Amino acid sequence: MPDSTYEEQKLIEFLERLSSREPIPGGGAAVAIVSSFTFALGAMVASLSQGERFQEVKEKMKGIEEDLKAKMYSFLRLAQEDELAFQELRETLRLPRGETLRSDRLLAAAKKAVNVPLELVNNLSSFYPVFKFLLEKGNRNLLSDTGIACLFAASAIQASVLNALINLTWVTDKEFCRETLSKVEKASQCALDFQALAQVVRNSLEGGQ
Repeated sequence: MPDSTYEEQKLIEFLERLSSREPIPGGGAAVAIVSSFTFALGAMVASLSQGERFQEVKEKMKGIEEDLKAKMYSFLRLAQEDELAFQELRETLRLPRGETLRSDRLLAAAKKAVNVPLELVNNLSSFYPVFKFLLEKGNRNLLSDTGIACLFAASAIQASVLNALINLTWVTDKEFCRETLSKVEKASQCALDFQALAQVVRNSLEGGQ
């Protein structure tokens, strides 16, 4: 673990750690960072959609800007949680197989490692209506930024599904597995919804419908 939190690290420091031989941080933390970019871009679009031309939506855009900035920082904290969860799982897997309570500890650690990417998915999914609103009512000069944010969101959801599934391989609780797979299915649909918003942007930029 680094001496500083993700909110304190410089981007180059994170990239150096990510590209090292150490498995931590890994894909989960990277996805959380990408997700923070999603909300940063959305906040920028909202902040630039509050001028005279946007009187009807100005107050709503102010609220969206504040919410997206707050969520941007929360994803940095999720990156930290993902790192901690994977570290706990890794340490538990190193315990001798015959050790008392190893299986219980492994199950708890694996569930935690599954739940962090699922939390990330839930957070992204809940903001789909916000990004749809930004696309419909936001500053048209920032149309590409809105589309990029949606593509980031779609990719982050799909990547989080992979993270959840690989950690699910250590879970022996069949009911938890069923529930997780159901959540994964819903997440995959939301990723498609975000991709559809990005396609609307592309169609618009290409002069289509």
